[in-house]
Amino acid sequence: FGHDWLGVPTTSCLSKRAEKDLGGLMLTICNMTEHDSGVFDIVPVEEDSGKIKIVLANGKVGADRSCLIIQPLRNYGGAYGPRGGAQVNLGDCAHSWAEWSYDQETGE
Repeated sequence: FGHDWLGVPTTSCLSKRAEKDLGGLMLTICNMTEHDSGVFDIVPVEEDSGKIKIVLANGKVGADRSCLIIQPLRNYGGAYGPRGGAQVNLGDCAHSWAEWSYDQETGE
């Protein structure tokens, strides 16, 4: 959920496949039957109670390439340095890039 540049509320979903030219997941319309929106499961990391993996449930990629990951940045920081944003993509569930911090109380 968010808003456009005029402040009008919008709803977008993550796609279930990477955009070829940009190399990352894009936002799309939230309609699984007509569009490419992904459905993701939250799976706890067994070794760490504060970490989860976000796993694509409706994709055509193999199980080893179905986790939401942060793409590594070549300059270790992005446009705004270490606090800058990074693209998300689908990748190897065994890699540490697939682990996300998660607070069960707030759902964040």
